Order: sequence, then C-alpha cells, then structure tokens
Amino acid sequence: MLYGRRPFTGQLPVTWPKSQAQLPINVGDSAYDPQFPYGWGLTTLTKVPQGGAATLKALGIAAALAEKAGSTEAGRAIVGKARLIVQERSGTKMTAAVAKPFADADHLLTTGRYAAAVQKLTAAYREA
Repeated sequence: MLYGRRPFTGQLPVTWPKSQAQLPINVGDSAYDPQFPYGWGLTTLTKVPQGGAATLKALGIAAALAEKAGSTEAGRAIVGKARLIVQERSGTKMTAAVAKPFADADHLLTTGRYAAAVQKLTAAYREA
C-alpha cells in the first residue's frame, strides 16, 4: 500500500477537529467547523468524475433511481462518486459551509437516502 502496489481507500469514522479546543465536536453542532468532516476520505481505486455541477445533477437522478429500486450497492457507489467530486473541489480549504452538508450526506447514506445525500453533496460543492 505504501508504494502504490495495492489500492488504498479510507474514510474518517469520526469528525477530525481543527484544534483540541473544539472537542467534543459532533455533526449537528451549531459551530461545526472541523478540519475534516465525518466521512471524509481518500481512495486510489478510482478517478474523480469530471463535469462538476452537471455530473452531480446526473448523479442525483441516478441516486433517486437507485433508491427507488432499493439498490444499496448502486446507491452507495453513486454517493461515493459525488463525494469524490466535492473532495476534489474543496481540496484542503475546509469551511463550515462545506463540512456540514458533507457530513450530513454521510448520515443520509447510512439510512439509504441516496438522492438526499447527493443533494447535500451538491450544496457542499457550491460552497467549496
């Protein structure tokens, strides 16, 4: 993994605060402004989809269809692609306006609400 021979994928299972003064920090806090939000991650398995806002719109439609069909695998893959687009755009410039909807999207993903998750990620993309 260290030398690139094997792919890497990882996601934060908790919010990563900017400083110790922010502890405890939880999604939904009025002052939610982390260094990296809940669900932030990296992968070497796939390229970031191109197209930005237009691609996010198409992913939102696909997510709604996956949700309606009850396809967990497709729904998770679609939200994963949307997450990569947002992460690429925001880079290391994390703001509360990006972090909150990004983390909310991860919570929606766990409940099978894929279309709503992509909508939250689209909001984060606009703020990035």
